[in-house]
Amino acid sequence: MSDKISDKDLLDELKRITEELGRPPKRDELDELGKYSSNAYKRAFGNYSNALLKINAKPSFIRNQTKEDVISEIKRIYEETRNPPSVKVFNEKANMSYRTAKTILGDQSWASILIEAGIYKLAD
Repeated sequence: MSDKISDKDLLDELKRITEELGRPPKRDELDELGKYSSNAYKRAFGNYSNALLKINAKPSFIRNQTKEDVISEIKRIYEETRNPPSVKVFNEKANMSYRTAKTILGDQSWASILIEAGIYKLAD
C-alpha cells in the first residue's frame, strides 16, 4: 500500500487552513497548522504557489513572473471587465497580488502601471 498523499487530500487541507485563517497560510503556518508539510505540496504541485492557485487562492509571490506577465494580467482583466481595473479588482481577478505586480514593475504607481499596459494614455 502506498503512503502517497492524494492531490485532493492536500488541496482539501489547504482549503481548510485558508478558510480558518481567512487568507492563504504562509509556508511556516502550513507546516505548523496543517496535516501535511509544505514540502508535500512542493512534491505534488511543483511549488507551493501552484497549490494555492489550484484552490483559487493568490500566493503572495509567484516565482519567475515577469513584467510581461503583469501587463498581460492587466490587459486580460481589462478585456474581461471592459474597464480599467482598480487595485481592488486586480487583487480579486489576477493570478497575483497588486503588491507582487508593483514589486515586479519597480514599485510604480497604479496609474503608471495602467499607462505602461496601454490602458491609460498620457494627455497630449
